[in-house]
Amino acid sequence: MKVGDIMTKEVLVVREDDPLLDVARTISEKGFHAIPVVDETGRLAGIITESNFFTASTKEFNLSAYIGLLRVLRNPDAMTERQKDDFAMLRHATAKDIMVTDCATIVPEDELEVLLELIRERQFNSIPVTDGNRRVVGIVTTKDALVALSSPGA
Repeated sequence: MKVGDIMTKEVLVVREDDPLLDVARTISEKGFHAIPVVDETGRLAGIITESNFFTASTKEFNLSAYIGLLRVLRNPDAMTERQKDDFAMLRHATAKDIMVTDCATIVPEDELEVLLELIRERQFNSIPVTDGNRRVVGIVTTKDALVALSSPGA
């Protein structure tokens, strides 16, 4: 069985410059565990997983520091000036600020065994499927692999 046989072919992607709040909303509303990020040419640039929203941190950007702002937003009048500044930074954050660029990929022609080995080695739950030009043509998850393994003739 090939990866192309079990992958989801209609993949929703985000661009590097998409607002982070929009990415979070998409992941939440669609129930995704991860979403591929593409650059301005449409090539895979990275991936954002649910956990990136809690672990992303750079010198300029510390997302975990902003999680408390979500509670404060219920009463914006109670926000301190510092919280308002932090929220302004969060509002301007983009997918590029938290995406993982060391993104494992697989191609549609790979056998299921290659996918299983990749999942075991990297412990990723969602893996973008790309063509020879790093364009996203699908996405495959551990759930897809489990369903394939449990189907007759696998």
